[in-house]
Amino acid sequence: NTYEEADHIVFDVIAYKDNSLYEMFYLENLLQESENFAEKNQLKSPPICQRFVLPLHTNEASAVGENLVKLQTTTATAVKEKEGSLYCKPEEICQGVELPRYNYEYNGKKYRYFYAARVEWKPFPTKVPELLPRFP
Repeated sequence: NTYEEADHIVFDVIAYKDNSLYEMFYLENLLQESENFAEKNQLKSPPICQRFVLPLHTNEASAVGENLVKLQTTTATAVKEKEGSLYCKPEEICQGVELPRYNYEYNGKKYRYFYAARVEWKPFPTKVPELLPRFP
């Protein structure tokens, strides 16, 4: 979901540190026996739910190295670089979840909860998390 808050765009994504998830779905891997598939195709990095925040308006007078994210509810940063671009570093919300869903009545609005499948180092979801992240 993506929403606007206090002149910032906030968006949450599921990210991986490598492409091992995609390698599992190569045709040669999918044609393996089920036991071999699960044994040989392990995730090398867990999925990470991350929040990025981009300021909608930047000031040309902002100092290089200054964090332009002014929201108090996140640790995500958008630091001004020498050439005027922004280097965004996300807030890590949680690890080990995939296929996030939220109440679509909150589409484009700030939300507090989302639902996801928990992934435990296997190529398929194994549990639904009992505790879900709560946003301020």
